[in-house]
Amino acid sequence: MNKMKMKTCMMTLAGLVLAMAASAQNFEMKGKVKGNVDGCSVMLQKYGLEGVTNLDSVTIKNGEFTLKGVVNQPEQYQMVIDMNKPGTAEPDYQKIFSTRVYVENKPMTYDVDLTGFPAERDMSMIEPVVKGSTTQDIYQAYLELMSPIQDKMHKMDDSINQTTDLAQRVALAKEAIKLQEEMRHQTSLFIQQHTTSLVAFDLLLESFSSLPTPYTSQQIDEMMGWLKNDWSSSAQYPMLQMQAEMAKHTAIGNHYIDGTVVTPEGKQVKLSSLIKKGEYTMLEFWASWCRPCRQEIPHLKKVHEKYKDFNIISISVDERDADWKKAMAKEGMTWTQVRNPEVLAVW
Repeated sequence: MNKMKMKTCMMTLAGLVLAMAASAQNFEMKGKVKGNVDGCSVMLQKYGLEGVTNLDSVTIKNGEFTLKGVVNQPEQYQMVIDMNKPGTAEPDYQKIFSTRVYVENKPMTYDVDLTGFPAERDMSMIEPVVKGSTTQDIYQAYLELMSPIQDKMHKMDDSINQTTDLAQRVALAKEAIKLQEEMRHQTSLFIQQHTTSLVAFDLLLESFSSLPTPYTSQQIDEMMGWLKNDWSSSAQYPMLQMQAEMAKHTAIGNHYIDGTVVTPEGKQVKLSSLIKKGEYTMLEFWASWCRPCRQEIPHLKKVHEKYKDFNIISISVDERDADWKKAMAKEGMTWTQVRNPEVLAVW
C-alpha cells in the first residue's frame, strides 16, 4: 500500500471514530403510547428560573414517537404529552400528561398507556415504563420505595373525605401526618444512600422547596451536610444552597415574612393585613404558566367551598398583570387573590 492510500485510509478511519464518538454523545428516546393520541405533541421540557426549555418535541404517529438530543450529563426533564387538539387557544391543563424522566446520552425507551386519560384515569393511576437510563433506574427505585406509603396516603385521604364526624376526621388527619413523616424519613435515608446521584440532589432540592418548610433551620443545615462532599464543587450546588436559605424563611418555629402585595384592583397592601388572627390561613403560590399549580386549583375550590373558616390567600408570581387576571378569571378563583412577581425572592 502506497503512502497516499495509507493516508486516505487513516483519514477515513479517523472520521469513523469521530462519527462514532459524536453519536455516542447523543441520546435517542423511542416511545410507544396507547390511547387516542395520534397527532398529539410530545415534549421533553426543563423548568428553570428563565422559564421552560424544550430539549425536543415531536408529534405522535401511529402511537409512536422518537425524541433526540444531547445532554452534557444526566439531567432531569419533564416528559409532556399534550392531548389538546393542535391549535387550541386555551388548553385544558387536565389533558396534559406529565412525568419526570432522567435523560442520559444513551438509547432510551418510554412506554405508557393513556387509554381513558383524563376522563377515567388521572395521572396518579398511570405509570410509564422508562428504560435505558441508569439515573432513571435509581429514581424508579425511589418511586417503588414510596409507593406503599403513597397508597396508604390515598386511602387515608379518601377516608377523611368520606367521613363527616369531626373527631374521626381529626384522628385520621393525625395518622396522615404520621405517613407524611414516614415519607420524609425514607426520603432522607434514600438521599444519604445515593449521595453521588442526581436523584439524591433533586430530592434534597425538593425537600427544601415545600411551603411551609417541614424542617427546622438546624435540620436544614444538617441535611445540606449529606451532599457537601460530593456536590460542593458542582455547578448546581449554589442553587441548592440558595434553596436551603430560602427554606429557612418558612422553617418550623420561624414567623412568616411580611411583604407588599397587589390586589386585583391594583391596590398595594401588606400581606399581614389579609391574615385573620385566630384562624388557619394557607398561603398558596402560583402562576398562570405553572401547569401543576393550575391542576391543583379544582381541589382548592372544593376545600374553599367546604371549609368556610379555612382561609386561602393565593399569591401569583406572574410578571404580567394581564396574564394573572386572565388565568384567575378562567379558573374561577373566588378566594383572596394577590400578586407579587418578586415574592419568591423573599420567601
